[in-house]
Amino acid sequence: MPNDTVPRRVTACDACYKRKIKCDRVGRQCNWCLHHDMSCTFSSDLRSKRRRQDSRYLYYTTALTSYKMIYDQP
Repeated sequence: MPNDTVPRRVTACDACYKRKIKCDRVGRQCNWCLHHDMSCTFSSDLRSKRRRQDSRYLYYTTALTSYKMIYDQP
């Protein structure tokens, strides 16, 4: 697993991102937020799933090492 992955920038507003819907980003307010009379905010943070992949990689690496140690025993 590559460790040099760059987290992608989320282009959806916070409300659309939370609801997992397409954000059109029209003007200062997207159409969904405008229709539901909500404030359309954009977080400046980068959202990434890298942490989950790293823990999975660590789990499989340690499991492989322990199996290798068992296999190499006389």
